[in-house]
Amino acid sequence: MLLFMTSSVRTVRLRLADFVVDPNDPDVMRRVLEVQADVLTFTDGQLRLWLDGTEVYSSPLGSVMAVEFPRETVASPPKTYSVNEVRRQHGKAYQRWAPEDEQLLLQLHAAGEELEVLARRFDRQPSAIRARLVKLGALAEDGAPMGQVDSPPF
Repeated sequence: MLLFMTSSVRTVRLRLADFVVDPNDPDVMRRVLEVQADVLTFTDGQLRLWLDGTEVYSSPLGSVMAVEFPRETVASPPKTYSVNEVRRQHGKAYQRWAPEDEQLLLQLHAAGEELEVLARRFDRQPSAIRARLVKLGALAEDGAPMGQVDSPPF
């Protein structure tokens, strides 16, 4: 048996050869799992991860492509805006698009209207206009035109 102990509870990232059920969400299959552990053991052809003396995950060694210890990340800074603040400038920010607004957006875009003009027209952020045009198939992810689209793809 080979034993590896960490100095504290750590996130262990396992890269696996095959998809396995995520131990945190049985409805999801993953090839990369992140598990909290403080001890790893390698016995009888199995990798076992332990946390406070309890086995939290095991896998046949042949299924494990890599065991990684990601650097601890600093928590991301809190959001510097709120939906209400954004809506003060763009009244329809984060609201659902009405089908008739989508049709009009496609028509105006096909007529050559700029994103900034469309943003003011629909009272939304320019990034929301671009994202909606991508979703409707009028722009590629990189912002390049996709050709004329007469109606939403759904």
